[in-house]
Amino acid sequence: VGIRPTFHSQNAPKVVEVHILDLNAKLYDEFLELEFLSFVRDEMKFSSVEELKAQIQKDIFANE
Repeated sequence: VGIRPTFHSQNAPKVVEVHILDLNAKLYDEFLELEFLSFVRDEMKFSSVEELKAQIQKDIFANE
């Protein structure tokens, strides 16, 4: 939940971004019900998309 600061300015609207592991489906514009189970990390601005991807992988393995 946040503004995705790596891609947008501080004035961007807040969004919910969800990574569903082990699912190969296009869910854009679909309605989903989400349940928050744990807090992963604070929102951060990364210097590159590659750095963001690497952090997402760390987040996944840290919460397995």
